[in-house]
Amino acid sequence: MAILFSSVTITELVNNKSTELLVAGVPKQYCDLQGWTLYEDFISSLNKFSAVKVDVKVYAYGEGELCKATPEEVAYMTIRRQERKDFLEERCTFLYEDVFGFAWSPSET
Repeated sequence: MAILFSSVTITELVNNKSTELLVAGVPKQYCDLQGWTLYEDFISSLNKFSAVKVDVKVYAYGEGELCKATPEEVAYMTIRRQERKDFLEERCTFLYEDVFGFAWSPSET
């Protein structure tokens, strides 16, 4: 079994402020990021109606059938990445990348 997770870079376009985090599965819209602490911290620091771009790089870790990573597995991948900066490139299989955007409004998230 291989776990499926994504490296996500969230950028507020006006001030070019950004953060990066790992999440389970493949986010396709902002609601897929809700509940992840780094996303929540970043988004709460933005001004109302900020334009946001989300770059998603999708990875698999392991072999066999793909299963969406659990939050615990994402935490483990995060620790591995902190310990070894090239962890994603050297130990994981890059699958594809995607981009989406949204206008953040506190009443919507």
